[in-house]
Amino acid sequence: MDTVGFFLIGHGGLHSADVAGGPPYADRVFAGLTDDQMRARPAKTLNSLVWLLWHMARTEDVAVNLVVPVVLKYWTMNGSVGSTCPGARSGRA
Repeated sequence: MDTVGFFLIGHGGLHSADVAGGPPYADRVFAGLTDDQMRARPAKTLNSLVWLLWHMARTEDVAVNLVVPVVLKYWTMNGSVGSTCPGARSGRA
């Protein structure tokens, strides 16, 4: 198995019911919790479950954008996909 295949299995296990063989990770974490429970901060210095999940997703997004080559495509005036910008990274100014 190559590196990409290994990554896809781990990623799919977290985010895809088809790969994980059951509900995705977030669904298992939040199962049975109310909105108030998910947003509750257990202490002033601790974050809520939804903040932690958001932060994990954002961190994953940044990491993936650094590792996986991204090719940006743009739409031409007639609505077709135009040239690409190889090496461009998503989420960066």
